[in-house]
Parts: sequence; structure tokens; C-alpha cells
Amino acid sequence: MELYFLNKLDTAIFKHLNPTHQAVTGTTAVHAFIGGAIISLIVFVMQMCTNNDTLIEVVAGIGLLVLAGWVINYSLLTLKAFPGWGGRIAYGAYVLFLAYLAFMVAMWTIMIALLGLFMYGIFKIFFSSGSSSKSSHRRGQEQEEPHEEECDATIKDENGYERKLWKDGFGTYRDDKGDYWKNNGDGTVTRDNS
Repeated sequence: MELYFLNKLDTAIFKHLNPTHQAVTGTTAVHAFIGGAIISLIVFVMQMCTNNDTLIEVVAGIGLLVLAGWVINYSLLTLKAFPGWGGRIAYGAYVLFLAYLAFMVAMWTIMIALLGLFMYGIFKIFFSSGSSSKSSHRRGQEQEEPHEEECDATIKDENGYERKLWKDGFGTYRDDKGDYWKNNGDGTVTRDNS
């Protein structure tokens, strides 16, 4: 994978210094972007796991040195093909500058992606009208109020309203409004006012 427009720009800039110039900046920029994304993720994970800033800076510095070394090593043959030191220094600075830009774009891409993931989680949790929040609400209701087919008895209260009763243990019942009823032992129940 390479960026062909960078190779064309590279050829247009450095062709007059070296007639046999082979552009490598398109490939090095892509690899610097990938390496920068990996370094950014490593630094992000380290920031989440430790509060030792010196260790984070050392790991990030080593990662950047490895990335810069890889970019220079990858473009070494092209650097050696230049006839003078001026062309070599200019091309090396150009490649390192493009690698730096690719690293910065990778770092910002990772940060924006993590921010987007965080915001998606916030919106999913707080502003979701999906079935997950409704189903958890229904589960809570099912635990508080059993289904109609599970009710143990149906009675009429003192006002003539029908109440469904569920056994609550120890000879007491609970109705659909949360009131307690006690078993009289003769098949009747009365409201438990205790």
C-alpha cells in the first residue's frame, strides 16, 4: 500500500538532483501512519493503566526512535543514490518530515476515533430508546409483580375491587398494590394492618 501522489511529488522535487531517483515516500508515509497509530494506542493503554509519566514518555520516545529508524532504513538505498551530501540531507529531512506528518495524522485519528467511541457509548447508554432498556425495565417489573397466571388467589376487598394475591410466606399474602393480607385459616383473608 502506498500513496502515489506522494511518490509523484517526491519525483517532481528530487528528480533534478538524482536522475535515477526512485520515490519511496508514498510507502514510508503509510508505514509511518500505521506505526504512529500503534504507538498512539500503546501510549493510550499505558495512560489508562499507569500514572507513571516518565515510563509513558520513555516508551513513546523509544517507539518514535524505532519508527524514525525504520523510515531511514527503508529509504536508505534512495538516500545513497544521491550524488552529493546536500541531496541526501534534503531527501532525508523530507522523508522524516513526511513521516512526522503521518505520525501526527495517525495520532489525531486514534484520538478522534476513541472520542467517537466514547461518545457513542454515552449516547447508547443515556439516549437509547432500544429494547435493551425496556427489557431491563420489564425484568424489574416481573420480579416485583408476578404474572396473572402465577397469582395464588383472587379476592374482593372491602370496597368491592378485585385483588390478586400472591403467597409471601409465613401465611401472608401480598396483593398487586403491595398491601399485605393474612390468612385466617378458614379459607378467608383479611388485610394485615400490622
